[in-house]
Amino acid sequence: MHRAHFSFVRPATATAREAAASSGALLVLFAMLGAVPVAAQLSDLVASTPGRATGGGQVAGELAEMSILRGTSAGGRASFGFDAQFASGDTAPIGHLTFLDRGVDETVKSTSIDTFTVTGDRATFTGRATVNGVAGIGFLVEVQDLGEPGSADTFSIVLDDGYSAGGVLVNGNVQVHEGEPGGEARPFRVGAAKRTLNPTVAVAPPDGQVYLGGYGLGAVRRSTGVLGSGAWVRAFVVDNGAQAVALVESDNQGAFAAYELGRGAVGAIDIARAVEALRPALAADHIVIASDHSHAGQDLIGVWGGVPNEYLAYVKAQTVAAIIEAYDEREPADLRVGSVGGIVAGDRTSILNSQFDDSSCTADPTPTDPGHTRLPCTEPGDFPDWDLVDASVRVLHATRPDGSTIATLVNFAAHSTVMGSGNRLVSADWPGPTADKVEAALGGTAVVMPAANGRTQPDRPAGTDVEKLDAYSTTISGLALEAVASAAPVAGSRVGARKRLIFEVADNAALLGLLFAGQAGCFVTPNLCAPIMRAKTPPWQTGNVIGTVVSAFRVGDVLFTGTPGEPYPQVAFGIQEAVDAGAPGVADISHHFLFSLADDQLGYLIAPAEGVPAAAEQTALTGNDNFLFNVAATVGDHVMCTAISLALDVGFPGDALHDPRCAAWAGEPDLDPTALPPN
Repeated sequence: MHRAHFSFVRPATATAREAAASSGALLVLFAMLGAVPVAAQLSDLVASTPGRATGGGQVAGELAEMSILRGTSAGGRASFGFDAQFASGDTAPIGHLTFLDRGVDETVKSTSIDTFTVTGDRATFTGRATVNGVAGIGFLVEVQDLGEPGSADTFSIVLDDGYSAGGVLVNGNVQVHEGEPGGEARPFRVGAAKRTLNPTVAVAPPDGQVYLGGYGLGAVRRSTGVLGSGAWVRAFVVDNGAQAVALVESDNQGAFAAYELGRGAVGAIDIARAVEALRPALAADHIVIASDHSHAGQDLIGVWGGVPNEYLAYVKAQTVAAIIEAYDEREPADLRVGSVGGIVAGDRTSILNSQFDDSSCTADPTPTDPGHTRLPCTEPGDFPDWDLVDASVRVLHATRPDGSTIATLVNFAAHSTVMGSGNRLVSADWPGPTADKVEAALGGTAVVMPAANGRTQPDRPAGTDVEKLDAYSTTISGLALEAVASAAPVAGSRVGARKRLIFEVADNAALLGLLFAGQAGCFVTPNLCAPIMRAKTPPWQTGNVIGTVVSAFRVGDVLFTGTPGEPYPQVAFGIQEAVDAGAPGVADISHHFLFSLADDQLGYLIAPAEGVPAAAEQTALTGNDNFLFNVAATVGDHVMCTAISLALDVGFPGDALHDPRCAAWAGEPDLDPTALPPN
């Protein structure tokens, strides 16, 4: 088939505006004739004009339906949703388009809006889209708003693959507004800030150095300095005028919700309470603080020697300061969400590896076997799906009306272990230089949060530590910039959050023994010095019952879940299967950001629970630590099911019992950990 390709330019001339005003009738005529090349040429004359056009169903997020009167599949029906706008001073229009004609299997998802014009009740916009999986297809859409409730409104589309359709709505509404978009066009305000966490003599006596965490056991890796820009805490605050949320990332190996008596009120929940006391409109349960899990990061846990109380207090002060500054610096913003990559087998991606291998199962996901369920899986450590990793790089990008960047949130699932155990310099590992490179490319503040990183390691480049970090962060930052370039506006303006305190019976005797006896080891040898600093009083611990925190946040149609440890990818997959995040027609995985080590650190969150024996087997055979640092066989499933429940609580549609294992926690108490008395 001959494909005509659109060429979009915007000469700002009176002739161009006159042509744009009359383009509607021409578009319909050319679409009826199938003259795609001629229709495409119209976009060469279009100068963007201020205005906004939206279209969708009567319920927020629902697609409108159209009876197709002319075009490729006349006589059928199609559904669509869009939001496009242009304001004076903007560098380009913004918006998104989804169009589905199931009769001829035509699926259109925009990747850019290039021109937008409006005259009276008629709007026309052009752009590029992915059509049936093929990227870069040009489109031209014309809509007309002929009154409420929308039954007479019209929608027409022409693609440069030869497809065209035009008709009248049978359900839904099209709204066209000429002139500068009002305040409702930018419902969000966004602020961002960062503060250094690099240790000094003042905050890490006696010598300004701290123990680094993540490799081996005991107080054997004391820092000798700082690598590059070192460690930071970064905050990303979003406010819709009614509620605000703070998404915070801290460069360290991990941190606790609350610390043992004598350490101070320095846990994640304490920090959130301190922020709320200073800025009451930013509620403590609307703040999530995640660690980047750097194995070149400060040991705020105590498994590897720990840090002084003064340093814990310093981390709290810097984190509070970053969140407060981000909140105070909020400004009107456009929010866009995007992703590249997807779920793949660990041996089929150049950026991630799975620590476990189900090589005797299906080698790759397929449409008929997406879950690798063919058995037997008999190799050591095998369990169905355990070679699957989430190689998605997700971004939430906030820009000012002039197009400049306020902040970029990057979410990617890899352990922060690009450097090996021989390193002694404080570093955020790959998230740090990735943030630096995104900031250098886009401006603003970059917040890089690891996603479901359990059993998922980076595919480490060769070279020195500095060379490894530069190469890997160049790859991940490049993917993040690709995701930003193809991002679509966040749909809706709802902001909300929920946290829940959950309780798990710890059944790992070795880990419990370390929790209570690790301090005693410091009097024997540095190799046994593991003064685990987690709170050992209710609600955080009562005997062998551990209390921890799970959270769910929403910004528009984007879901953020916080998990208290290192979740296996199955935790993320289970949430995405049960919860419908994103607008209709949008892949859930692109609109679900999972934060590992959020508000607490309980080690690995193995899921499903049936796989724990395989994890134990792998530990015995290879020395892998997944089973050792796992408090209970069911904790991964419990966290997953709680996150699903909280996602529904903040308004996402879904099925709380999609996974039958979730029935075990359906009646658990709904306790807000930020509302409980301080430890």
